Amino acid sequence: MSTADDGYVFNPRDIVSEDQYGYVVRHGDHFHYILKQSVGNLAQADLSSNTF
Repeated sequence: MSTADDGYVFNPRDIVSEDQYGYVVRHGDHFHYILKQSVGNLAQADLSSNTF
């Protein structure tokens, strides 16, 4: 599970875009870039079965 300094905890529903290395996620009035390697294998498996 990935977290940011301002309290953000990764949630796949927050993803607004994706590239080969990570996800851009919305957090309130700003965005975070979360590396896929920091999300973990289980979360990545769940993400691959969802469409955004």
